[in-house]
Amino acid sequence: MPLRAQYPIFGRRTHGFDARQNYIKAIHAEIAKRIPTRFLRLFYVPVTPLTERLYRWQLPLLEDPDSITHITTNSHSFLLRERRRSPTVITCYHIAERRTNERLGLADRVICSSQYVKRELAACFLT
Repeated sequence: MPLRAQYPIFGRRTHGFDARQNYIKAIHAEIAKRIPTRFLRLFYVPVTPLTERLYRWQLPLLEDPDSITHITTNSHSFLLRERRRSPTVITCYHIAERRTNERLGLADRVICSSQYVKRELAACFLT
């Protein structure tokens, strides 16, 4: 079966990624050159600790279990969940608040934007 990637996005914002996040668009464009990709448009509600569960509930309804789910920023780490239908990868650009970093362990893989972020995350998880 061919490799495919899927990207959860918030439905109200844009047709693709948030236009302010050019680095995410660049990563998606590079991946899309190599493998088929699709967007998982999540029903948008303002993100709060209470609505994070709603987002985690939506993903299994939209995910293709034969594709890889790529969460494009660690500020959306609340999308990570223990029981998932497909392998999950998250891109980490910075060291975030402790609650966010704790959820990174639920991903199958973490892509770090720099060696510094990689070392800092390793220190967080090893201590």
